[in-house]
Amino acid sequence: MDTNILEDFLKLADTNNFSRAAAERHITQPAFSRRIQVLEEYVGAELIDRSKSPIQLTPAGESFRESARQLLEQLQGAKDAARSLDSSDSFHVNLAFSNSVITSYLPIIFSTLINRVGSFRVNAYSDNTDHCIDSLVSGESHFLSAMYNSEVPLPDRLTQFPFAVLSHTCLIPVSKPAPDGSPMYALDSQADNPLPFFTYSKGSYLLQVVDAFLEKKSEENLLNVVLQCNYSDGLTGLVAAGHGIAWLPKYSIRSELTSGALIPAADEQWNIPLEYRMYGKGPFSPLVESIIKDLRDAIAHEE
Repeated sequence: MDTNILEDFLKLADTNNFSRAAAERHITQPAFSRRIQVLEEYVGAELIDRSKSPIQLTPAGESFRESARQLLEQLQGAKDAARSLDSSDSFHVNLAFSNSVITSYLPIIFSTLINRVGSFRVNAYSDNTDHCIDSLVSGESHFLSAMYNSEVPLPDRLTQFPFAVLSHTCLIPVSKPAPDGSPMYALDSQADNPLPFFTYSKGSYLLQVVDAFLEKKSEENLLNVVLQCNYSDGLTGLVAAGHGIAWLPKYSIRSELTSGALIPAADEQWNIPLEYRMYGKGPFSPLVESIIKDLRDAIAHEE
């Protein structure tokens, strides 16, 4: 697939100079100018205002510039993903995980890949959701693994990428149990004092989710934030030690709920629904679709 003509146009848009753009693209200026004219004929609109010095993009050119850039990024991502997933002998994939999911879901994904692919190599990257999205958009990662809540839309730059929902889960407000089996810290709008509250760090997507939920319920005054942390695992230990309350992912505290080390601090109306999603750089290949099906089955079995 020849994408050179799009790269020519983007170079011209960056330099605003035919001679310099042609030189940087290692092509003669007459040939370069002709390629830009061919592109304009194909698009059906003038992209360059040649009456000005230096030349400028027309409104149509400005619009096409962003479309061309996105198209090249998507094509590169699709090509990289296809190469990575072409065969079990050369399987190599870069996965970006939001901080809240890597500990619980990386082992499941790794086991699924072993069963489905065999020989492979994975580079797993973890950060807050926004930085993970940047990794996907830039092409550094082939896939993004993250949570989603309908009350907190993800950035617009992610809408161009296909995704699959791997499971439905939730954040649960939990507390250490008191000796009588009730929550040591129970969510009660009639409480005299705010409860000590552990939550997620600034920039965390789950912080936005929890804050939006509490704002909608108009119950922010029930809680007093005493600590913020990037990782839910860190919050789990503090709650289990009896220091306060936190909204923790159900998938990450299965053993604590089963053993009784943690119990819900309120009824299910205080649970916050989440979707666990997998985003990809390009359309999912048949191999990726089969891996997604296996992942859904494995996660459902675990939960």
